[in-house]
Amino acid sequence: MKINILQDLFTANKRHDGVAAREYLGELSDGNLLSPLNLMALELQVLGATGQWDSILKDTQNLSDLLQGRTSRN
Repeated sequence: MKINILQDLFTANKRHDGVAAREYLGELSDGNLLSPLNLMALELQVLGATGQWDSILKDTQNLSDLLQGRTSRN
């Protein structure tokens, strides 16, 4: 199931479909199917795929944590 949701998320990202991508991200999060660090990375991918670069750059704490491989949600 997790694999299918991830595939759907990546497809939505390729299509720049932020609404669908957010739904799939929510499924992964609600189902506790991935680690917080992986969820954070996917969230940034969704933001990037939908051109929300300002949102990525403004979230300096999460971006820094992700680049260092840690998250406050761990």
